Amino acid sequence: MAFSEDTTFLLHAGAYKTATSTIQTLMAANRDDILQRHGILYPRTATRRNTGSSNADSQAHHPLYHLLHDTGQGIDAAKIAEQRERLAAEIDAAGATTVVICTELFASASVEHKQALREMLAPAQLRVLYTVRRPDDYIESMLNQAYKNFRAPSPAAGKVLPTLRNLRDWEQILGREALTV
Repeated sequence: MAFSEDTTFLLHAGAYKTATSTIQTLMAANRDDILQRHGILYPRTATRRNTGSSNADSQAHHPLYHLLHDTGQGIDAAKIAEQRERLAAEIDAAGATTVVICTELFASASVEHKQALREMLAPAQLRVLYTVRRPDDYIESMLNQAYKNFRAPSPAAGKVLPTLRNLRDWEQILGREALTV
């Protein structure tokens, strides 16, 4: 089963600390209503519970990122094909033409990783929503998150994500009209 050219995937790619967990929770908790009222599917395929949230509805599509990420062992084409098939079947069963995928892990992924997602979803359309936050608010939020998780802040907590590089990557892959910031 393949994706239709009439299907549009909307990837909410973060960035980190821009309410992604809240969006994931609201989309999962209201999945059926959103599908019924608006024809938009927040798929169960390739989701997992956010480890940093106590809310069972905080379901993100992080497994898609990990599926397409080469950890030195090579990308498993059979697993990609299996997830693609499961996702296509879920979309078909729902009768949806718009599908929301939400994982901030793609916020700072490599251009190759982003391209792998594009190829996995082809020939469907892919649009990206990339949310940003003022750098000072971002740094404060990262530090607060570390303390909330009972960890000392890492030196990386004060570093701003390479936002411009990520936006250029998505523009290169999809074109400017498919990217909303």
